[in-house]
Amino acid sequence: MKTFRFLLAAACLSLPLLAGDEAPILVKMNNGRAEVYTVSGSYVRTIGSGDVVQASTNGQEIAILRQNGRVELYSRGGSYLRTLGSGDVTSVQMSGDSVALTRQNGRVEIYGINGSYRRTL
Repeated sequence: MKTFRFLLAAACLSLPLLAGDEAPILVKMNNGRAEVYTVSGSYVRTIGSGDVVQASTNGQEIAILRQNGRVELYSRGGSYLRTLGSGDVTSVQMSGDSVALTRQNGRVEIYGINGSYRRTL
């Protein structure tokens, strides 16, 4: 058992530590706002002013869906990047470098983080 603990500790020490702007982030919805936290639970910032209905993150960027049906992308630093959707988006999901928008008609459109259209499902 001691050997296993030593090997586990040595493996953990050899992992690169992600600090500051590189560490993944989490998003929690609270009263129509998207609250951004570090994975250790430290509060970072709030995005939105009471009109956010959904938020998603890929661990680096944040996508928020506002009540008006538009999706806004923000950097981990809280800077606005761009808007996706034309007012008929019902849900948003981020994964890797992709953002999936579900429209009122049931179509799912996939965009890149840079705003480029990729495909419709």
